[in-house]
Amino acid sequence: SGSAGLMFYLLAGSILMDAEEDGEMYIASFLFVITALFFLGTLLVGVKNAFEMVFPPKSYGIFLCHHKIGAAVLARNLKILMQERVTCRIFLDSDELDRLDLIFDTVSYDTKNLLVLLTRDVLSRMWCAGEITSAVRNKINIVPVECDDYTPPGEVFLNNLENLWTQSQKNELSNLGVEVQDIRSAYEALLKLDTVKLHSRVDLEPSVEKMLQSCLGLPQKLALARKTKTGSDKVTAKILIANSGKEPETISIAKVLQVLLQQKMQVAISVAVDENAKFRGCRYLIVVLTKGLFEDASLAKVLLAASRYPRLEFVPMLADNSFLFPDSALWTALEAGQLLKPSDLGAGGKQQLQSTVAIYKKIFTVLALRFSPWGSSGIQAAEVEAMIPRFRGLDVEIDDAPISQGELADDANLESLQVAEQPGVNEDGAINEDGIVLV
Repeated sequence: SGSAGLMFYLLAGSILMDAEEDGEMYIASFLFVITALFFLGTLLVGVKNAFEMVFPPKSYGIFLCHHKIGAAVLARNLKILMQERVTCRIFLDSDELDRLDLIFDTVSYDTKNLLVLLTRDVLSRMWCAGEITSAVRNKINIVPVECDDYTPPGEVFLNNLENLWTQSQKNELSNLGVEVQDIRSAYEALLKLDTVKLHSRVDLEPSVEKMLQSCLGLPQKLALARKTKTGSDKVTAKILIANSGKEPETISIAKVLQVLLQQKMQVAISVAVDENAKFRGCRYLIVVLTKGLFEDASLAKVLLAASRYPRLEFVPMLADNSFLFPDSALWTALEAGQLLKPSDLGAGGKQQLQSTVAIYKKIFTVLALRFSPWGSSGIQAAEVEAMIPRFRGLDVEIDDAPISQGELADDANLESLQVAEQPGVNEDGAINEDGIVLV
């Protein structure tokens, strides 16, 4: 720095000297300006570093507060969508397992915005209560997001907070600086805020835009840097995803899977929301195995419609550890119409039910892929990487015409239903004692 200062004074003095040529004066002036800018830049960097020492920058632009059972997969889906729009870090507990012991401090001192996913039970969870209280106490910007099953709590709920948690849980909160009366005050402040409405069964992107508009201090990505939106009405999907739509979380599973697969494979992938999905020209149909699968008439209609396309291959994917694999009792109940009512399957209900059972039995003779919707981003990335070899021949164009409903009812056609085979499946399609062969 001493030599730089000496250079500065020499250059300043050189300007005052009589120059023999005008060119020398211009060069000296140019060097003087460059040196001055260098010193100014150094000064600004020093001021910035000093400011950050006194007021350290916050690590997370957004903290996703959610109830794990009610909105863990929704939170993952929102993080993916928001991360495509902002450059800041977004806190999701399943990705930050090394910081969970400091979670209240993270909200208080290391987060710009707390985004609360208001589901049915979120305000009953002690950790969510602590996160919201920490945000209110430290004047962190809060963005409440009202989900499908949320009902704002009344005075009865607020008056009963003392009895909501065990004494051990209240002691744990107290040791972290959070008392029940603090939670009540925080909830009262939360309930006065305007909410962003979110419906899991429709496109989430407009709601995501509103959430980000309600957040403070988030650096936005350029529109050109954002990744292509999932699905398109103008592009035939190479892979479709069929899932039970009874629960918001199962809907989110399909959407997360769609985004992760499409980002990795760079092919068009869509979610088949009903029997009118574009099956023609599609190569694979992923059937997501979750609880409630066999009771969902809408999913059964999707499978019936898809089975009319002979070259469309079915790929089962286990995405719920609570999913019960079919045994003989379940098949009997399904065939008897105890799980699906024939009338719910449209015209020819009994025959449709028979065809549905045959489709499910065929699906459960092949290997199922695994996906952990509640896992970390690292686990999910590894699982998606392992799935890719299953989807072969995506570059081959197919345009098979659908067979008629009458032909579909033919047992021979159902037997020819395509399923994506994996090495290790017995030639006779044998399955294990749980009812399915798993990877």
